[in-house]
Amino acid sequence: MDDVGQQEDGGDESALSPPTVKSQARTVTIDQFIVYSATFQVPTFYFSAHQSDGSTLGLRDIEALRLLNAHSRPNSEMNSYAITPIASPFPLLSQGDHPTLGTPCWYFHPCETSTAVQEILNDIGEMDWVGEDGLARWMGAWFSVLSSAVDLRM
Repeated sequence: MDDVGQQEDGGDESALSPPTVKSQARTVTIDQFIVYSATFQVPTFYFSAHQSDGSTLGLRDIEALRLLNAHSRPNSEMNSYAITPIASPFPLLSQGDHPTLGTPCWYFHPCETSTAVQEILNDIGEMDWVGEDGLARWMGAWFSVLSSAVDLRM
């Protein structure tokens, strides 16, 4: 039987089994946070993803959502708790507790954030990021770095 409602010749329609749902729509909630890392003195992006029943999504499920930009992590290894570039001692994306809420989250490791932002500022000729205007330019560059790794529209 290929289509619902079709039956083989001579079959009784009441004997048909109900159709099997091959894919089921699900509701996923993604909470996003920006938290200042006192250790690295940079903003850090945290997020959690869970289904409507409250169960959290694993990394493979998160990757299926296309929240993470695949092109931003070439030559990386992935396991159930992190994505780590092969040439790096630190993971790019890791799992840990939100520093304020204490809830499980995923976060982008902040250790190279300052270097990446400074490269952008140097490329655009922005050397002075002191004061409110400089901080706004620094944050703009940080969001550029972040948006290269994660789809912020989700």
